[in-house]
Amino acid sequence: VKSKASVMTTVPHQISEILRRRRLEREKKCVRLSDIWYAYTEKFRTVDEMLESKQMVRPEDIVKHVPNLNLSQARRTLNHAIVQNRDEKGSKYGLQDMRKQLRMCNGRAKIMKEEVAAIRSALEEARNASGSLPSPSHLGLKE
Repeated sequence: VKSKASVMTTVPHQISEILRRRRLEREKKCVRLSDIWYAYTEKFRTVDEMLESKQMVRPEDIVKHVPNLNLSQARRTLNHAIVQNRDEKGSKYGLQDMRKQLRMCNGRAKIMKEEVAAIRSALEEARNASGSLPSPSHLGLKE
């Protein structure tokens, strides 16, 4: 909670942003996000179809679909959406992370293989000593 509170904006800053956006909207220099949303819902048949679409969207495409939208706002809006999407998905999981986990899994698999081999040899010794124990392969202990 404290980490999120340190990033949050203050009320005066929020008010100034609201006023700035309102002024830009009146001057037709800015378009609301809802206008962009409505423009794209008209392009697709349903909202689900729009959200499931894998089509790459570029700022130039947004400018073509949304009236009164300038390229700089389209770029800014798209960049904010990309950052927010990354943040919602959590930390980035890259190739280095995958390699690290694969090394860890390989290490665990080697340890398990060694432990199964030790159990198998202990069972073999006990079976040879008593002659009545089932073979390790019957117990599902295969190497």
